[in-house]
Amino acid sequence: MNILTPIKAISAKCLDCCCDSVKEVRLCPITNCALYPYRLGHRPKKDKSDITTYSKNPSKDSNKND
Repeated sequence: MNILTPIKAISAKCLDCCCDSVKEVRLCPITNCALYPYRLGHRPKKDKSDITTYSKNPSKDSNKND
């Protein structure tokens, strides 16, 4: 029995969903699927807008909600 990495398991599931057609996996229209960003066999790049920045002085951040 082969043990798959999570990314390879996701790729295998996507191939199964698309009747083993790599072309159909690439053209997959189901963008709300949880596996969609991983379907091509690699982790998606993080979007810079997802990264939050904090000031160096945490006391200033704690006073913002007052």
